[in-house]
Amino acid sequence: KEVFRIPIIYAMILGLIFGQMKIVVPLIIAVPIEMVGNITIPLALIVLGLKLTAINIKSVKLSFFVSFYKVIIGFCAALLFITLFGVSGVSKSVILIAATLPCAVGNVIFTEKYKKDAEDVASCVFVSTLLSLINIPLVLWVAQMV
Repeated sequence: KEVFRIPIIYAMILGLIFGQMKIVVPLIIAVPIEMVGNITIPLALIVLGLKLTAINIKSVKLSFFVSFYKVIIGFCAALLFITLFGVSGVSKSVILIAATLPCAVGNVIFTEKYKKDAEDVASCVFVSTLLSLINIPLVLWVAQMV
């Protein structure tokens, strides 16, 4: 039931229908929708920044733990997928990198919406983004060797 209260689900369904039926959206509707879409990421980053002001040292320690294991588990899952399906070349590198990317900013928005631990999630986004400065080059290096 809750999934039907998320507006992006309806937008996705309408987008698929309009795309399949080759319906052109009039500019009077398309331009405001595009403007709202263009502000989405900056607003999400503002919410992330606000939540980062409320973090404490305990949540940063937990965030390092969670972020480290997210990278390890993501890498192992991607490696298993690559091995099972015989993926090679650029596709192999893309899968490995995608599996070890930092936590998404959208997670902060969802935890804020559902009144959960948004500060802890914001801390995970921040820490995993910092760790990605190390783990993405490392994953690329390992991808060349595997």
